[in-house]
Amino acid sequence: MLVIRDTRESGEMLEAALAGDNGAVLELGPLSLPEGLALARSLDPRLDDAAAAAIWRRAAGSPFWLEALAVPHERSDVTTPIANP
Repeated sequence: MLVIRDTRESGEMLEAALAGDNGAVLELGPLSLPEGLALARSLDPRLDDAAAAAIWRRAAGSPFWLEALAVPHERSDVTTPIANP
């Protein structure tokens, strides 16, 4: 069984369920600013440094939210709330 979750809160119950021979926990931290800028620009090459950095900050380095925010689509600007990741 594969369980993937995205949260900033402790997953003690999930970690306990996967402890020992039942599975493994792999924690992935946020992308660094240079990594986030590279990802954002790869998704939308029109982004300048300021726009890509704003998306990275808003996504808190999460690749999932970076992609959701950086993929070209109709949007007013990156400071307009879409969701609270």
